[in-house]
Amino acid sequence: MRARKRRQGATLLGWLGGDDRVVVQFVKPHPPVLLDCGGRPCALGPFRPGDLAMLPGRLAEDLVRRGVARRFSARPR
Repeated sequence: MRARKRRQGATLLGWLGGDDRVVVQFVKPHPPVLLDCGGRPCALGPFRPGDLAMLPGRLAEDLVRRGVARRFSARPR
């Protein structure tokens, strides 16, 4: 199997596990993230402000903590 080239600016992350998923809305641009999905890479992104994504909980919390994204809720305020 040939190795794939990583996209420039991509972040490689291990499987951040669990069945918990969180919907986030990006507030800043972010390069693609590469997840290890059971031994094969899964690329998500790149993301622009306003994009929505359902991500593993730990990854979502890290993005929120860094101010790149916010938790998204479809409930009216």
